[in-house]
Amino acid sequence: MARAPSTSAILRCTRAALGRGKTANAKIKEMQKQALEVLRSRKKLRALSTVTDPHDPQRALAALLLTHVLASLRRHTCSSQQRNEQQLWVKIADNFGFWQLRYELEDALFAATEPQEYALVVSLLEKQSRMHAQLFRDIETILRHAFRAGRLRNVHIEHRKKNVYGIAQKMRLKRENINHITDFFGFRIITNSTEECYRARDVLHRLWHPFPDRLKDYIATPKPNGYRSIHTTVLCLEHTIVEFQIRSREMDHFAKFGPAGHGAYKVKCRSRLRHAP
Repeated sequence: MARAPSTSAILRCTRAALGRGKTANAKIKEMQKQALEVLRSRKKLRALSTVTDPHDPQRALAALLLTHVLASLRRHTCSSQQRNEQQLWVKIADNFGFWQLRYELEDALFAATEPQEYALVVSLLEKQSRMHAQLFRDIETILRHAFRAGRLRNVHIEHRKKNVYGIAQKMRLKRENINHITDFFGFRIITNSTEECYRARDVLHRLWHPFPDRLKDYIATPKPNGYRSIHTTVLCLEHTIVEFQIRSREMDHFAKFGPAGHGAYKVKCRSRLRHAP
């Protein structure tokens, strides 16, 4: 299972936009002061939750606050009344494009408000993961051979699973047990370019039967928040339904770190090209 970016990594990407030196240090100190003010004022918290532009100047402030809130949630339980306030933090993470932080906040909030239900879903997921471990290894092996045959080089394949809260919500909404949920595990295929994303999709669809109604091309038509990827669901080995996300390394970095992190990624890529032999 590939590791998701840590909250500190997300914060570092955001702080990179502040630059370095005395000016940057002064900005960070000012940001810390503003963070305390938001934590002490519900009015300022609500104001921050209404920001919908992921490039807003308050982005670094939001990253600092979200990291603090996530750490606090992991240490303490909270009441259902407090949950309503904590949901504002989930909204802030979503609005600023901190999608990995959003999932972590949802899970931490779920664990803090419904610890028994959280523990039950976690245990069910772990059981399902053990049951499908060999199947996933077989799928990955077949994929690697197929990509090599299709002259797709340096393709990264990683397992992915929905966050615990997302699975619990699906079980509640559909009134199903975990055995009837087909997309709680899946794969993410990371290619070198947009063109390779479509080639990887074609290889995948030749291997296993796709479900046309579950094919989503967010590369051709990105989501409003800028997210790009191809989502497709196929009938794999042992008649197992598996969802695949296919995207380039650049798209993957954007999905994990958001718009500001994407900017830092572009700068890094340009620097590599300048220093390439």
